Amino acid sequence: NLSNKIKEINPDVIVCAGWMHILSKKFLDNFRNIINLHPALPGMFPGDNSIQDAFNAFKEKKIDYTGIMVHHVIPEIDAGRVINTKKIKIYEYDSLNDLKSRIQYYEKNLLMAALNTMNTNFNKIKSGKVRDLYDYDEKSILISHTDRLSSFDRHICDVRGKGQILCLLSQWWFNKTQHIIPNHIIKRINNCLVVKRCEVIPIEFVVRGYITGSTSTSLWTHYNNGERTYCGINFPDGLRKNQKLDTPVLTPTTKDEHDEPLSCQDILDRNILTQEELDYIKTKALELFRFGQQVSEERGFILVDTKYEFGKDMDGNIVLIDEVHTCDSSRYWLK
Repeated sequence: NLSNKIKEINPDVIVCAGWMHILSKKFLDNFRNIINLHPALPGMFPGDNSIQDAFNAFKEKKIDYTGIMVHHVIPEIDAGRVINTKKIKIYEYDSLNDLKSRIQYYEKNLLMAALNTMNTNFNKIKSGKVRDLYDYDEKSILISHTDRLSSFDRHICDVRGKGQILCLLSQWWFNKTQHIIPNHIIKRINNCLVVKRCEVIPIEFVVRGYITGSTSTSLWTHYNNGERTYCGINFPDGLRKNQKLDTPVLTPTTKDEHDEPLSCQDILDRNILTQEELDYIKTKALELFRFGQQVSEERGFILVDTKYEFGKDMDGNIVLIDEVHTCDSSRYWLK
């Protein structure tokens, strides 16, 4: 009996992708999460031959688009609660095979996004520029890396697969830097990281190896405007944009809607950290940056600048959190 075999596995989710058989109500009653990938939008072209049906309707000038959906499976065919959808344009020059290929191109991504939605079916804590945070359990949270692309604090577009790459990059660097400082990562699920709950230290610790940038908080903007002291650090006259600094510098900022540059003395005066905690973080941030520079250089890149975030775990230990050396948190140049 198929139902009994599957019960032995005790799956979190059953995915019907290419499954062309009707599941009985008795089977469906045995499992909580059964989902189906169907190449049509809700209420349009249920059952077999949905792509052919959509193509025929287009030729009859009844529609100019079709789509894909992932939905929960119920006894009624392709009528369960919808998890997500993707609208697919049909063009005048399309053949049936063109339409099939376009739909197939987006199917896997939509299915993975649906699974991630189910994985993250928890209370949302925060939605950031590119990542969403959810409650996972009492001791951990889940960070979902989305396909959103942002620049200068604005959402520019979505890039297919970006979230998965961003998640893998963070995981790779967290694993590679454990010898420098412990981090919050527990495990990865698709494009999500399950991490320890931490008390976030409300500062972005920016380390810079070059004088560059164009934003209001960038070192070059302040220097080019005539300032020679930035984040409590004195810089000499005569520096040029994109010039390498003699030694990397730590230039913290606040974690507000509009970041504010801070000196180490500001951090102490505001009672954000003790001197011992600040000295530890400063040492580790510079170690992380030098290691990142070394690894990047070996692979043909220059790690120009980056930001690190730290938190305190439930035992009060300072750990590395958020992300590390990704293209969203770092500036890279080709060597």
